[in-house]
Amino acid sequence: MNYKHLFFGAMISILASSCQKDDICPANAETTPMLVIRFYNFENSSELKKVVGLNLIAEGETDSLFTTKQTTDSIAIPLKTFQNYTHYQFIIHLGEEPNDQLPSNSDTVEFSYFPKEEYLSKACGFKIDFLDFHALKVAEPTGGNWIKNIVVEQTTIEDETSAHLSIFH
Repeated sequence: MNYKHLFFGAMISILASSCQKDDICPANAETTPMLVIRFYNFENSSELKKVVGLNLIAEGETDSLFTTKQTTDSIAIPLKTFQNYTHYQFIIHLGEEPNDQLPSNSDTVEFSYFPKEEYLSKACGFKIDFLDFHALKVAEPTGGNWIKNIVVEQTTIEDETSAHLSIFH
């Protein structure tokens, strides 16, 4: 009888030691950061300036990634992780209050970078950091850009704690 208890005790011990803890990625785990953009007044570069009726469309897409009929002075947008560039059309409505009857102005901004993959854990997978980040405003032949200047604030994008790019308009 002692051997039966010893055998069952050993089996339970072996089974219990082979169990794994559930792999759950914690809510506060690092993730691939978004590009944080702040909008500033071109005439007073230290003053934030809201954008009226901003839409963003990624190259090759037809749907807007970011649409607001409100005003905003900052946004966070994703960069493509499987290639080393992302192009967006930044479209604004002209006038104080955006509506469908107002004309719009569209500028293209090209972002280039080197995506660096980092393994976090089995549960969380990978995150991508963006190294050697650059931004270029595509000039319009007519000179009608609403974006007057772009300044890269951080060339390495690892988190979303502060702005990576400033756009002056």
